[in-house]
Amino acid sequence: MLGSPVTTVAKYPPHRSVAETSRNGFVHPTAVVGKGVKIGKHVRIGAFAVIDEEAELGDDVEIGAHVSIGPLARIGTATVVHPHVAVREHVRIGRNVVINSGTVIGSDGFGFRNGSGVNHKIPQLGIVEIEDDVWIGSNVTIDRATVGATRIRRGARIDNLVQIGHNVEVGENTVVRPQVGIAGSTTIGADSYIGQQVGIINHIAIGRNVTIHPLSGITKGVTDGEHVMGAPAKPIELEKSLQELLGELPCIMKEFQDLRRRLGA
Repeated sequence: MLGSPVTTVAKYPPHRSVAETSRNGFVHPTAVVGKGVKIGKHVRIGAFAVIDEEAELGDDVEIGAHVSIGPLARIGTATVVHPHVAVREHVRIGRNVVINSGTVIGSDGFGFRNGSGVNHKIPQLGIVEIEDDVWIGSNVTIDRATVGATRIRRGARIDNLVQIGHNVEVGENTVVRPQVGIAGSTTIGADSYIGQQVGIINHIAIGRNVTIHPLSGITKGVTDGEHVMGAPAKPIELEKSLQELLGELPCIMKEFQDLRRRLGA
């Protein structure tokens, strides 16, 4: 996933600014490159970026200003990380990925257990894996797994302001529109479409080639090829029928009240 091996190792102590070309690339004078960082060919690192110890940057990677790359993170060939992105420790990012500003990848998964009235934090020991050719919008949060990995599969498209919980898997070429929330350990199959402001509960499976219409609430699994809508979501034709009936309720109620008055008289 990360392409050709990276052989150039930055020879600078941690937390020291550097300024030099890296095999026709460029490291800004204000950037900080940690000990043991591996940098490929033609890499560009912007102002005030921090590349922590033992991270790896493949060929033709672009790191924007104020980006933070955590220890042992790996970023594949020709990936672009725009300004103000945080990529946490051990995250793995493939080739030709685009990550837009404000996004956080690998933040701590939301895991707590209540004991004696106290919410105790459960350690989140896993990672995030983002495969090749993924596009991620601005202000997206992708949590690291409790164990194992949170995965965004090849070719997925994640719009702005999306929350992806720990151990979620988003399938190949799936599109997730803005303001979607996906709770932990849910899987979404390939070639699916998740509309705006959809909420998805945890520990369910959504199949391949599924369409979830905007503002839907997903409370149970969805099978391959289904189109669902509503909160809670239902098959789209059923939901449309219910919506039409709901629109007719005022007229039905008026007719019912008129009938009661006539019967009473």
